[in-house]
Amino acid sequence: MISKIIAATIITFLHIKTATPPNKLTKKDKFVAEPGWLPYFLRLGPIAHVLSLSILAAYILLQFQGYPDMEVWNSVEIVGFVIGVIGALLRLWCFHTLGKFFTFSKYVFY
Repeated sequence: MISKIIAATIITFLHIKTATPPNKLTKKDKFVAEPGWLPYFLRLGPIAHVLSLSILAAYILLQFQGYPDMEVWNSVEIVGFVIGVIGALLRLWCFHTLGKFFTFSKYVFY
């Protein structure tokens, strides 16, 4: 049970870290509106962090309720945790490698 709480905390921390833009916007930077739901979600920033922490708190509460199915790791949870950590670390590596050139905006050239 404790190992699952630690894993959920690690995933939540990595989610918050990778969902935060690595570079602060300057006055000359403009956020270009793109079609779809992703630009609106990225603007939520702190609300998304609070949502992640709320999900973690609910998960920890369910762990302490003593549901027997939640105490033991199964293969899907192990694979999901490993893929989540690898993906987050890859994104953090991209933040570090690209430095100031990493942005959440994408540009399509015709």
